[in-house]
Amino acid sequence: LGFTLFIINIFLGHNYLSNSKKLRPLHPALKDAIRIFQEVGSTLPEAIFSGNLGDALYFQQNQQEAKRQLQKAIDICDKKNTVAAGAFRGTMALILWHEGQREEAFSTLQKGEKQVQSYTLELGKFLCKKAQIYC
Repeated sequence: LGFTLFIINIFLGHNYLSNSKKLRPLHPALKDAIRIFQEVGSTLPEAIFSGNLGDALYFQQNQQEAKRQLQKAIDICDKKNTVAAGAFRGTMALILWHEGQREEAFSTLQKGEKQVQSYTLELGKFLCKKAQIYC
């Protein structure tokens, strides 16, 4: 069950996160998946789904809920999958920047970039978010 939902998350993430019109129907599916992973005690997939939900919420300008979901994902992924933690830090830095927390945004970027350095795809996406802050 866990692996199947993890693969579904990857599919949903790659196919829907780039098109904000399709994000709203995605929220219930992500929330259901998070609930299932919580029930079975599978924390890493729960964190990945929470982080992807946070990304989706960010793109819909729901900053507070996005921040909550991203922080939950980062806290777990720091222990279980540092690349994912770094990826979610990219979006968290954008939120912090928009909130006027400049120093915290910069430190979040610094830590996140180190975490995604080994994974080219995530590094590329991270650098795009970093560029939004520096431009």
